Amino acid sequence: MSNAIIIYDTRSGNTKLLAEKIMKRLEDLEVSVEIYRDKEFKSIDSIKDFGIIGLGSPTHAGQMARTFKKFLKKLTN
Repeated sequence: MSNAIIIYDTRSGNTKLLAEKIMKRLEDLEVSVEIYRDKEFKSIDSIKDFGIIGLGSPTHAGQMARTFKKFLKKLTN
């Protein structure tokens, strides 16, 4: 069985709803899914344990949320 992680940021709740829909579809395909809001996800090192990684952010003026950019920088360091 595959495993997936979805990490998202949300302001109005729309990104959370989309993340939950993606999670449901993956579970329908028998993929084990963990879902976290970016503020709740603490173990950056564990991300390599997942076969599928989904990231979601609200946008403003065509850019991802500043808080999510900071989160992504932690992943690349």
